[in-house]
Amino acid sequence: IEDTSDMQAMLSYFNNPPFVAFASLMSTITLSFALSQRIPQFRLRNLPLKVFFNSFTAAACGALSQMCIKIVSTALRETFSGTSQCDEPAFVISLLGLAIFAPLQLVLLNTTLANAPVTFAVPLYQTLLIVLTI
Repeated sequence: IEDTSDMQAMLSYFNNPPFVAFASLMSTITLSFALSQRIPQFRLRNLPLKVFFNSFTAAACGALSQMCIKIVSTALRETFSGTSQCDEPAFVISLLGLAIFAPLQLVLLNTTLANAPVTFAVPLYQTLLIVLTI
């Protein structure tokens, strides 16, 4: 396991092209799905499919939120230690991402739980979250 305890290590992962592609794809899918569910003619009527997409997008938000909180907390820790990292673009992007994806994760997870039995929804969400954070 590689050390990701300092901001420079975090930035090397944050700027890695496969990660940028993953984050962009998950953001696009999540925001597109969330917005499409606000438009009546695009709402999913098939309940199992709706539960799956709500769970998937909630897990994607969870994965992105975890990444954002790691960068924000690492930057703040180094800033309080004397090396200001709050002027890094990754810090600002992560702070914005955290403000968007953490609340959206809760909304999507709540929708998942409202539309499916807990015995199905929770394992589905947890499995997807683990897969997306690997």
